[in-house]
Amino acid sequence: MADRATHRSAPHRRLRLPETNAEVFAEIVPQWVAVAPGAVLMVVTDPPDPPADLTRHVAGRDRVPPTGTVIDSLRFRVQ
Repeated sequence: MADRATHRSAPHRRLRLPETNAEVFAEIVPQWVAVAPGAVLMVVTDPPDPPADLTRHVAGRDRVPPTGTVIDSLRFRVQ
């Protein structure tokens, strides 16, 4: 069975891992920027906005598009 913190049916699943995820983003994003300074960074997460905001801050960029609403729209279309 999937970890209860990440399983879609787990209560408050979106609120269980933000600190850990923030640590991962804070470590990885500067590495991406160093290797590919001109790359477009796109955040594919659920929920979409907090990790995208953190990525903008850590990367020093104005625009980092989140794709959460696109993913939710696709889920809705399939359902």
